[in-house]
Amino acid sequence: MNEAQAIIKTSGEVSRHMLVGHHRRYYEVIQRTRELLRDGTLGQLVGVTGQWTTRKADVYFEPEWRQLRSSGPVLINLIHEIDMLRYCCGEIRTLSAIVQSGLRGHPKEESAAVIMEYESGVLGRVYNQHFKTEKRPVLSHSGRRPGIQKQNTHWMPVFTGMTTVVSVLFVQM
Repeated sequence: MNEAQAIIKTSGEVSRHMLVGHHRRYYEVIQRTRELLRDGTLGQLVGVTGQWTTRKADVYFEPEWRQLRSSGPVLINLIHEIDMLRYCCGEIRTLSAIVQSGLRGHPKEESAAVIMEYESGVLGRVYNQHFKTEKRPVLSHSGRRPGIQKQNTHWMPVFTGMTTVVSVLFVQM
């Protein structure tokens, strides 16, 4: 609780919103991926890259609150992907990001490119956006929606080790 209180206090002091998303780290495929990274299957981990892209229907953006800066894909989705990467690769030492906004005529970011260096020395890159032309969102591809065939997801982290590369899409359960 002390750590949570410190985060809340700092967020207020710097006038920044804070959002936490940790549930996706418990997906079986992420658990298995982490095991592969930790047991040396890849050799020393040196890099990770990923993208989270989905198409949200135009009606999704009609409510005024979904046009605000606080409802962009960074706070809605990317926080989950960053947490999964932290869970698999360790804590982030440095992070730099560029966001793109105004594509739909409202002030929130519509896409973001993030470059990270982890404390372990691993380098990472993630791209995130809500305007991909695919008509089925990432959740339909992950196998988590009944009645929709599991297909390649549009969240595609790829972990690069000294001896091999693994994509979460191909981790055997």
